[in-house]
Parts: sequence; structure tokens; C-alpha cells
Amino acid sequence: MYSNLREMSVAKGQKVDTKQTVGSVLTDDTGSIAHIEVWKITAEGLVKVDPGPWLVR
Repeated sequence: MYSNLREMSVAKGQKVDTKQTVGSVLTDDTGSIAHIEVWKITAEGLVKVDPGPWLVR
């Protein structure tokens, strides 16, 4: 899940790969902020995953 993007490069429900661009960050008068969550589907249900490994500066 992600929010505060200026534009998105992927569609809802689309699988994404490590280092794949999902969009560009919105910048306003308070700066640039993005909200990103990564979830993994397991036998027990959805589990939050650290998004750090998927992010590239």
C-alpha cells in the first residue's frame, strides 16, 4: 500500500518486483512525504513486512 504519490506507475493489485518504480513522491510546501506498506500473504493471513529492502534512493 502506498499514498501521497504524485503519480502511480502500477495498478491496484499488481505484483511488483524489488526496485520496481511504483510512482513518484508528491512534493508540496511541507516537503516530500510518502507512506509505504508491504504486506505478505501467508497461510495465517496478511503479515506486515519491512518495506526497506524494496526501497531505493
